[in-house]
Amino acid sequence: MLLVISYLADNDDSDSSVKLPSNDTGAYCKARKRLDLRFIIHLLRHVGQNLHSKLSDTFLWCNRRVFLVDGSSFSMYDSMENKKEFTQPKNQHDYHGFPVARIVGIFCLATGAVIEAIIDSFDTSEIKLFRMLYSHLKAGDIALGDRLFGSYADISLLSKGGVDSVFRMNALRKPDFTKGKSLGHYDHLIYWKKPKQGTIHLEQELYNKLPDTMLLREIRFFINIKGYRTRVVTLVTTLLDHKVYTMELLAQLYGFRWQVEFVPILAIINKDYRHFIYTTMLTITSHCKLPERPFRVEPRMVRNRTKVFSHLKRPRQEIRLKLVA
Repeated sequence: MLLVISYLADNDDSDSSVKLPSNDTGAYCKARKRLDLRFIIHLLRHVGQNLHSKLSDTFLWCNRRVFLVDGSSFSMYDSMENKKEFTQPKNQHDYHGFPVARIVGIFCLATGAVIEAIIDSFDTSEIKLFRMLYSHLKAGDIALGDRLFGSYADISLLSKGGVDSVFRMNALRKPDFTKGKSLGHYDHLIYWKKPKQGTIHLEQELYNKLPDTMLLREIRFFINIKGYRTRVVTLVTTLLDHKVYTMELLAQLYGFRWQVEFVPILAIINKDYRHFIYTTMLTITSHCKLPERPFRVEPRMVRNRTKVFSHLKRPRQEIRLKLVA
């Protein structure tokens, strides 16, 4: 989609004389298979960092650069090479499941571009991978993430490097807004004490160097959507100035976590060019109608019955060779 829009932008003829490129992806898929994975990863990093470096001050949040951190996992083809490097979940049989990898990345909030990502075995925790990405954050940046990353150790380590944090409250912490210095309704400053037990995946020597207490700000807001239960969100942050970083701004910032894709780009570009991109997308969409497919009708039902196939307990290639022998 973006390649087609770029093509039309280069041929700045918005009339019907510009022929749309074919939407057949067959040739693209064949060419993609010939690309080396290392080249794709290098290209991803290059594009993301290049976009971010050209970001002007107009698109900063409260004059600050914000980076979203998030993690996920994905399964892969069950080749012997993948099995040696990546593990399977422990509840899977060696030949029933697939090797799974874990990935953690940081994104530029303004552009949605991936700045850096790291992939490792499923056994490696997302917190450990995130700590490997610290070097890509600079003093004055803000790290934005879910509750998994909001531990005492991570907030402290980021703060030591001059990086502020906005994380959802870790499930192990129980905030009490009757304590500390009140800044407003469900908004206060409070000292966190370092847990007596060391943080997982952090060297004990480094953990011992962390401060015994840390002044943080906790806020709570409510999301009311008609027809749904009221959702309560509690955040912890090192942004202590409630006059500059109001509760409303912080709630809005956390809401941006779910919008780090194409929408921010449309919001920040030139108004005339934004209209051109929007109309071009509608034109492309209208040319991608599904053809009539007679007799392609399936009932929206399921049959609850036991599968008759046996479980795969040996390498697939070995069984395949046995079948054709």
